[in-house]
Amino acid sequence: MRRETQNVLLILLGGALVKIALNGDYLRYVKPAQQPWIIAGGAVMLILGAAAIVRDVLTARAVAKAGHGVYDDPADEIPANPGQPAFSDDLPADHAAEHSHDPGDARRHGDTRNHDAAHSHGDAYGQDVHAHGDAHGNGDAHGHHHSARSAWLLIVPVLAVFLVAPPALGADSVTRTEARLPASAATTSAAAFPPLPAGAVVPMAMNEVVSRAGWDANGTMNGRTVEISGFVVHTGGQTLLARLVISCCAADAAPVTVHLTGGEADRYPSDTWLRVAGQIVPGTAREANSYTPDLVPSTIERISAPKDPYEY
Repeated sequence: MRRETQNVLLILLGGALVKIALNGDYLRYVKPAQQPWIIAGGAVMLILGAAAIVRDVLTARAVAKAGHGVYDDPADEIPANPGQPAFSDDLPADHAAEHSHDPGDARRHGDTRNHDAAHSHGDAYGQDVHAHGDAHGNGDAHGHHHSARSAWLLIVPVLAVFLVAPPALGADSVTRTEARLPASAATTSAAAFPPLPAGAVVPMAMNEVVSRAGWDANGTMNGRTVEISGFVVHTGGQTLLARLVISCCAADAAPVTVHLTGGEADRYPSDTWLRVAGQIVPGTAREANSYTPDLVPSTIERISAPKDPYEY
């Protein structure tokens, strides 16, 4: 990959990380606690990319300056023939006279053929070097044309993330992944599931509702109205309300689901976010149905997708 492609990729990727960390899109991928690390990583990439670009620009200017024979000190000038003194004044008078060139003398002494031969040899050598350079240049251009273009194509997905962040995982992930099993039997004690707080409607995380429905032997949710929010999933002739639970990032996301009975939620398309209040039917969360309890809705309200769509 060319250096300029690497530098542009660093700049775009670093900018994308900082952007999603500041506008909250990072919550579609990782837990909130990861925000400082995302900002730090993006800033490092931006600094490295900018430093590499500045270094390359300065190097190119130095090379161009040297190639045009521009020097800060006249004493540093390179003589035309490194094997001879730089100025004719440094030559002894007799030596200068001995090496003086007079075309008339050359013709009188028959040096014309030698001069022409040397000139012809120089032209032939120059043409050979030029042809050799063209061969290598053309070969490089032909051989590396496609690879360079392919390297630049790597910018497309990074630019896409920079401009448009992909949506959070949704109904498709739920239908392709088995619902997450709640807490193990070792946590079925009363201390693990204390009584619910007082109130006609108790807002709860879906993960907690599924855990209590599957493992709470004391039945702390029996007869209580709970309120949960999630997105609609239509699968197997049922309408589910689902949330995705992550431990670190979206790569380890696992769904927790509740079956909405009564058919009132069937009209909502998949991935529609709902806030549902109702009662869990005891004994309906079993291993055979991936611990998906039935919930009899009392109210269903359509809501906007939350900024943080996952549970932890």
